[in-house]
Amino acid sequence: MNQHLTRLLTMLAVACAAALLVALVLRVAERGSDVSWWLNYQFPREGSEGLTIYEALLTRLGENIYALPTATRFISAPYPPLYYYLSGALLDPAAPAFAPGRWLSLFAFIATALIGGLLAVIGVVQSSNRAYAVEQGEQQFAPTESASILWQLRKSYSKFKVQNYLIPFALTVLLFATMYPALIWAARFRADMLALALMAGGLLAMQQRPRGTVAWLAALLLALAFFTKQTALAGPLAAALYLLLLAWQSRRTRQGEQRFASTTVGRGVSFGWAFTWMAGLAALCLLPILLLTLLTGGGYWAKLVTYHALPFSARTLLNLLGGALLDNEWPLLIVAAAFLLLAANDLRHGRTVTIVAPYLLAATLLLPSGGVVGADSNHLLAICFALALAAGQLAARIFAPHPDPLPRRGEGMIVPHPDPLPQGASAYLAPIAALGLAALLTAYLFASAQPSGWYGLDLRRPSDAEQTQLARIVANVRQNPGTNFLSDEVGLLILAAKRPAYDDLFDLTALANLGRWDDSALRQQVQNRQFAIILLHNQVEELRGDILTNAMRDAIINNYRLLFSDIWYTYVPK
Repeated sequence: MNQHLTRLLTMLAVACAAALLVALVLRVAERGSDVSWWLNYQFPREGSEGLTIYEALLTRLGENIYALPTATRFISAPYPPLYYYLSGALLDPAAPAFAPGRWLSLFAFIATALIGGLLAVIGVVQSSNRAYAVEQGEQQFAPTESASILWQLRKSYSKFKVQNYLIPFALTVLLFATMYPALIWAARFRADMLALALMAGGLLAMQQRPRGTVAWLAALLLALAFFTKQTALAGPLAAALYLLLLAWQSRRTRQGEQRFASTTVGRGVSFGWAFTWMAGLAALCLLPILLLTLLTGGGYWAKLVTYHALPFSARTLLNLLGGALLDNEWPLLIVAAAFLLLAANDLRHGRTVTIVAPYLLAATLLLPSGGVVGADSNHLLAICFALALAAGQLAARIFAPHPDPLPRRGEGMIVPHPDPLPQGASAYLAPIAALGLAALLTAYLFASAQPSGWYGLDLRRPSDAEQTQLARIVANVRQNPGTNFLSDEVGLLILAAKRPAYDDLFDLTALANLGRWDDSALRQQVQNRQFAIILLHNQVEELRGDILTNAMRDAIINNYRLLFSDIWYTYVPK
């Protein structure tokens, strides 16, 4: 009876998993059309696309975007140089367009999803393929029936094949590909997705080989992620935690604690090696910063650190977590909590924890960094990737052999020791866990069916009429013979073949309000009516205080008149 019930539960769990994967594929296909649409959109999207393409273009033209701002020139350049150089190499200086940078982000998105699938299963593969020998004798431990849900169907460990990992691999890829932050930033001319892809590659390399050449490759990839986006810190923190954990387990093994004898993934990882690797990673990150700071006369440090240290905003953080993450991903947060409990249980029983658990912790700890003025949903990319990894690896633990505890000799056979589960319950655990996971992932499909209102501007497609009007606005700016232009969307000026001296009104206004930059020269130019056109996304009287200072607002009102009033507002000198 027990055998038939176990088989029935197993078949039901596999059927639920298959149905869930089909639903996720349909969701990806539905939302993939949005990504495709944005790839061909000719105008700048929300989220500083215009700023990024301008600075990539200046990099392509050989200009130093990290030069310290002057009274008459303010180039924001708030990010490291790698993405600027890569995307700039794809631009046509005579006719810059957003499509090349968006395609670069899309390729990075696909790479991140695929690497995530590998990360979800690679640690379990390493554990399930591990041969355990007892001290006296060459017998090896074979998994019990509870070790694998598909093993119960096959009834033979020798027939266990790679297809056992296809479900968790596909689940991880598809989950990440359905999350709104991932979809939004998969087709943006921004560095965020490339930084995440490089960070994922570093995590995969570290999981595969925590020592030697591959570990140094991981350090290089993590450093490149940092030089793509300086907030890509979850990966380095996770890798450091992972090495320290392996070193701790190795020390316990050397000290003779039997429950740690099965942690062979980290064998040879000492605290000395862990600190050596961390020092090497720090050198890969800090030495180029020092060099670039010296070469730019302090401009690199000022723009990435001093000027970018924006005020903390509890409201922004609450919107980020409550208005976005909790609204759409709350079932995955429950899955992640269960995954961390399982990881803690692994530690208790001397099993090796994969790098996914440290990465989930690191991404969670760094979430408050998104609570700054002007923060966007890109601050959710790391945690969304971690949630997909946790769900995928939890599925891998259910659908593939678990990391096995230390074997011991007992009555003529090798049995697992210590057994964390009651003997009678073990046969039912895998299918019941699979059904519970399927229920939570089904809840995620319903929770994410409609995006949180916080994503509204990011997901709204401009109508054909709006795009026609934007084309007219760009044409009007292009035809103007003036040389000085000002806008809170520099991307429109770039499409009009203009090269503005001030590219980020939001940043310079924030710095002016903090007393870090003197905007008096800019105000004087406005008062002297030196800008041929000032292009704003709203009427100047109604613009938020973080776009224009009060003094700048008054200067525009007193010296410029509204020429066109439509989806953008065109001001010309009085």
